[in-house]
Amino acid sequence: MKKIIAVLAIYVFAGQASAYFYTGNDIVKWSRAGDRIAENRAQSDDYWYSALLVGYAIATYDGYSGYLFCSPANASSEQVVAIVKKYVNERPARWGEVASNLMIDALRESFPCAKRH
Repeated sequence: MKKIIAVLAIYVFAGQASAYFYTGNDIVKWSRAGDRIAENRAQSDDYWYSALLVGYAIATYDGYSGYLFCSPANASSEQVVAIVKKYVNERPARWGEVASNLMIDALRESFPCAKRH
């Protein structure tokens, strides 16, 4: 029984520890990787980092669109990634913050929902 409790405790605490694994610093690193790819100067991990940025931004967009921000139906993945990159790059003081929060703020600023009366 003690082993089961110990395993469950590790599972619960490990899940909490990794909940905010990525920060704005990671977004910046991933953005720079994408820039190097576009300039034909890719380094060994740049494709992986660029894919992380696209995947994380699109997952955030898909998960919260219509709830925390209201994007148009024709928003493209390139547009979403460009919005996130621009927002984060212009706010270096926030690079230590949670990546998903920065992405949500970027999308909320670009795609605000209509105010309810």
